[in-house]
Amino acid sequence: WKQKGWQAWLPFLVALVVLGSLFTIFHGLDHVTDREKLPWGFLVFYAQFESIFLPTCGFIYESIQKLTPVIKVSYEGEAYVGIIGLFFLGWSMYRLFGFLRKRKWPRLLAPTLHPSLNLLLLVSLPILFFSMGYPFRWHLESALNQIPFLKQFRAPGRFAWIFYYVFSIYMLYILHVLLRRIQFKHKWISLGILAVVSLLYLT
Repeated sequence: WKQKGWQAWLPFLVALVVLGSLFTIFHGLDHVTDREKLPWGFLVFYAQFESIFLPTCGFIYESIQKLTPVIKVSYEGEAYVGIIGLFFLGWSMYRLFGFLRKRKWPRLLAPTLHPSLNLLLLVSLPILFFSMGYPFRWHLESALNQIPFLKQFRAPGRFAWIFYYVFSIYMLYILHVLLRRIQFKHKWISLGILAVVSLLYLT
């Protein structure tokens, strides 16, 4: 920027050339001629329960396939939190039913004692719902046509990654609370739990 004349604008000109070249390449390779008038893919590339809590490859996936065929999921909607996520999901549902049974209504909106994490969980759930294409997958495509800008999201399944990050933080927080409670009296048990969770998370 200390240069004079056209040399002062050289970084800006280089950026324009690079961005213009990238745009030309991407636009040339795009098989959809007009994405604004003909948006496509909203009701195709969505997330599913299987793409988040069940593996899509590996030996666990093959074992599940032998027991019961799993619905083939779109790669755009994969946000797999690990098989350990199923255990945390089951444990969370058990706690929520306990709150219902004991009529602790405020705890339904505050599943943890961490206010920021509670807010993240509550915000991520409707985003997860949207990433799965609901409510438009319930034969409400006509309603989707009334909200044109939503169809610009060709792959709503990618929004499931927001839930992926939030749920991963939630699992780590719960694991931290659990280990903190037992590590002083039962060190080897806490180490064993940590090892099992780590192995399950990597599958």
